[in-house]
Amino acid sequence: MTEITKVKDDIQHLNNQLINYYSSFQRLSEECLKIRTNSQEINIIVENIKLKQKREDIRDATSNGSLVWKIENFTQKWNDARSGRQISIESPLFYSLPTGYKMCARLHMYGDADAHGTHMSMFLVLLKGEYDAILTWPFNFRVTFCLFDQTGQGYHIVDSFDPDTTLPSVQRPNSNMNTAGGIPKFCPLAFIEQSENYYVRDDTMFINIKVNFNDELKIPLPYTAQDNPGLPIHIQDTIRLERMKQCQQLQEKHDAEIRCNDREILDRSLIHQSL
Repeated sequence: MTEITKVKDDIQHLNNQLINYYSSFQRLSEECLKIRTNSQEINIIVENIKLKQKREDIRDATSNGSLVWKIENFTQKWNDARSGRQISIESPLFYSLPTGYKMCARLHMYGDADAHGTHMSMFLVLLKGEYDAILTWPFNFRVTFCLFDQTGQGYHIVDSFDPDTTLPSVQRPNSNMNTAGGIPKFCPLAFIEQSENYYVRDDTMFINIKVNFNDELKIPLPYTAQDNPGLPIHIQDTIRLERMKQCQQLQEKHDAEIRCNDREILDRSLIHQSL
């Protein structure tokens, strides 16, 4: 009888353990489900943050083809460039329109290639954008860089370049960003290395990058041509007005020719009647 009781106790003990294991398993399953749910929620939150950041980047970026680039902590960046730790820096993104060309500037403070050690080098970089499929390629607009004189004397350093449309740097981007194109010998380093130079104040430098989309007006446009949606709105409006003006001139010319022909026909008729 004692043996039977002992076996029953063991069975009961095992049952209790099994119940405890099952309860623990249930708790673990619930915890796993919570973790999985939390992980999904975290992923959603992260994606929302990324989307919000992207929208803020677009909102904060200028979208008229011009950017004033404020370069702070100049001394550190200058030393990094001289030592080779970081040979170039890039500006914030800017656009010709929110749905236009996506761009940034690149500055080699201590010069690039043949200009290394003698000049600052300034470049424009085209990046892959969401609206590239409806823009005009190659990118063919004059780019102007201006290094601001901060003393108020107006000794700004200004230089421009017209893109070579045969180069890959101005074709529609296939990767995240194109190779850079610009002005290797933009500003002599001697101007910057002076202890009291005009261009660095409070360890800060300002550079303006401007793309001249007005050059589009210099290109003959067929009347059936579609507007380039990468151009600023005021440029598109100007192009449309120019096109309408040309159409009106053609119509006036056509009307004048018709009036001239009618007059000739009338004159001939009068001559015939007189005979």
